Amino acid sequence: MSRIIDNTTYAEIVKILATDPKVAVFQKLLLSPRVEEADADTAVEEKTSEVKK
Repeated sequence: MSRIIDNTTYAEIVKILATDPKVAVFQKLLLSPRVEEADADTAVEEKTSEVKK
């Protein structure tokens, strides 16, 4: 697979993106483990009970 840009430019872009806090948060979201359905239901119930208070 060939790139449109050279390796040096690609490396500079990756370096800039790696230091961007927004990119870091998005990467953390993508790499986070999935929540099981049972856990998700519990989280919804907890959130609902907190709202009623």
